[in-house]
Order: sequence, then C-alpha cells, then structure tokens
Amino acid sequence: MGNVPEKQWWSATAAFRKLRCPASASPVGWPSRPPISLDDNAGTLAHRAMQQWVEKNEWRLDDAGARLQGRFDEAVSDAGLGSNAVPNATVTRARLKSRANELVDLLDSAGGTVSCEQLLTDDARHLFGYVDILGTGGSGLVIDLKTGRDAGPRISAATAHQLIFYAHLFEESYGHLPKQVVVFSLQHGSVKVEVTRQQVDELLLGIEQTLASSASVAIPDPEICRFCARRMSCEPQWKALDDWPSPDAVRGTVEKLEISSAGYVALRLSGEWVTGLSVDAVPAIAAGDHAKIVRLISRPHTIPREWLATRSTSIRVESR
Repeated sequence: MGNVPEKQWWSATAAFRKLRCPASASPVGWPSRPPISLDDNAGTLAHRAMQQWVEKNEWRLDDAGARLQGRFDEAVSDAGLGSNAVPNATVTRARLKSRANELVDLLDSAGGTVSCEQLLTDDARHLFGYVDILGTGGSGLVIDLKTGRDAGPRISAATAHQLIFYAHLFEESYGHLPKQVVVFSLQHGSVKVEVTRQQVDELLLGIEQTLASSASVAIPDPEICRFCARRMSCEPQWKALDDWPSPDAVRGTVEKLEISSAGYVALRLSGEWVTGLSVDAVPAIAAGDHAKIVRLISRPHTIPREWLATRSTSIRVESR
C-alpha cells in the first residue's frame, strides 16, 4: 500500500498559533491532551482538584466547597508535596472554597450529564479539543477553567479563539451551539461569553484558508512567542524583541558568572545582568559562551537593563 500520509489534527492552541504565526504551529497525528505542567504549580493542582470534584459529583453535595478544598489537598499530597512547597497554595485553596457555590450554580443550570476533559472532534476538518467542563442539558454548557497565571480579568485573544473553537466542536457533536459558554476564573469568577454563528463561520474560514496555504513564515507576536517551541532559533523573534511593550528575553556573550550560597546564578550577558537563575536550571556555561534566555522579567528603570528569572525561564548555551 506504500506510505500513507499521517492525518494532521489541530487543537485550539495549535490552530490559534497557525493563524497568528504559521511557523510556530505544530499539528499532531491524533487527538491528544497537552503535556501537564509542573506538579508544584497551584493552578495545575487546582485544575486537577476541580476535575475530580466534578467527576465524583461532589458538587451536588451540601458541603461542596469543603469537598473541593479536600480535593485540592489530595492533589497536593498525591504530588508528594506539602502546601508550603507550592507557591500560592494557601490563596488558591481559599479561592476554591469561595468560588465553589458559583460553579455549582453553573453546573446546576446545565442539567443532564456534566463531564470533565471531554474530547470533542470535527472529523472532517481534523480539529479537536478537550473541554474542561461540558454539560449536555439546558441546551449546552462549555466551561473553560482558568486556575493559574492565565486567570486575568480580561479575556485574551487566545481564550476568545478557544471558546469559539470549542463551541464549534460542541455543535459538531450535539447539533447546535451551546447556550452557555463560560470562562471560570478562580480569581474573578464566571464570565459568560456570547458565541455567534458569524464568529464560528469566520473562525472556520480563517482556519481553512490558513491550512490550505503552504506558507510557514514567522510573524513575531509576544503572546505567541512566549512559549513557542521554536523560539530559541527564531531570528525574526529576536529582531522584534526591542519593539515589544514588555520584552522578556535576552541573548549575548557571557561576560561574568556568579553563584550565590543560596544556589542561584547571576549572568552578565553583553552588559546586561540576569539574576535569580536556579543553579539546577543552568546548563554548563562559562565566560565567553553565547547564551539565549527567554521568559524573563525586565526590572523597571534599569540602564543597562537588568533581568529577573522566573519559574518558566529557559536558557540555551551555544558554542563559542
């Protein structure tokens, strides 16, 4: 039969990347969940707790808030951690209880079956998504949970795209757009989003046109570039950085290296200091090496610019 080309399936995130920066997008051979982030991330643990809480129908109980807190404690324990080892664990735990009744009301309004991480597909277009919470009664409910750093007060372009994308997948499975499409944030509560037929049609047309094109050009965009797998080697991104409102990366020759007694590394790259790097996160490096570091915080009002590492900072060392 020869070699049969593998189908390319597109998640909401991959499709968004394809629309905004074709060079950053990567389809998969079959619908699959994205990799799980670090277990010591409070947002990830809260997400896991809410999933168990919904799947076990504990949201229907009188002590739903306490049950949700218990699920969070269980997730922390299963990760082999103590709450003191998880940044923001205390405030996340408190928010879970305070927001529980609001989420219960949403789930009640859906009626019927409520499920988590439900796979929905558009087989003709090879689109797929795992919906955080899906309700099939009450004309349909789609909830996107925001439990971590993406839980801001405003709906981002990526989140808006994802909600329209999921509404389309819901229609593919159930024959109509969901009545309720909701972003549920631990910090800010529920935000109901209206998804229209026009929005869905425009999104699908954009995806179809983009996928039909063979272009794979890089179009630097802070929202897309931040976690792009090709970022380190993307020259257009490096050239565009200085024009961004809040640059988060630096590259240059290592001029000086210092290691503190607390186990943190400071590097001076072409006159700019980067501090707060965990010694475990820094590969073998020496003065004269060329390094690229991404996902940093720029310290305000510093000349030359100074940078602070974050938990998601990544560094690549290149040969001299």
